[in-house]
Amino acid sequence: MNLGVGLSQSPTGLAAYLLEKFSGWTNPSFYEKEDGGLNVKFQLDELLDNIMVYWVTNAITTSVRFYSENFSGQQMAYGLHKIPSKVPTACLVPRWEQFIGQPKSIMADTYPNLISYTYAEDGGHFFALEHPDILAKDFVKFSKLAERNGDLFRGK
Repeated sequence: MNLGVGLSQSPTGLAAYLLEKFSGWTNPSFYEKEDGGLNVKFQLDELLDNIMVYWVTNAITTSVRFYSENFSGQQMAYGLHKIPSKVPTACLVPRWEQFIGQPKSIMADTYPNLISYTYAEDGGHFFALEHPDILAKDFVKFSKLAERNGDLFRGK
C-alpha cells in the first residue's frame, strides 16, 4: 500500500509519521530524547497546526509523492539535477538538512549564478519554522546582492 494512502486514513498514523520527521529531520540527536526533542524547537500548537493542515486538506499523499518521485534511483539516473540553471540562486544549508547539504563548489557547478551561499550552524529540514529570522535575513541579503549585480528577475 502507498504510504500516503495509509497515512490519509489514520489521523494517529499521520501524526506519528509527521512528528517523527519533525524530530529527526530537525536534528538527528533528537531521536535519542524521550520526547523526540519536539519541544526544543517547536511549540506543540505549531506541530498540531502542521498536522491538521495535512489532515484537513488530505495533502500527505502529495507530500510523500514528491520525495518518492524526485529522489528515486530512476529519477536520479536521468541526471536532470546536473543540468545547470543560470537563474540567480541563493542557497541556505542548515546544519542538519539531509537532502541538500552540498558544499558551495558543487552547488556552483549546477547553479553558475550562485549569488549567495549560507551555511547555518543550526537547523534542519524545517528551517523556516525553526529560524524564520535567519531565513528572512538571508532572503534580504540575496535580494540586495542580486539587485546590486543587476541579476534580479533577469535570469542572467
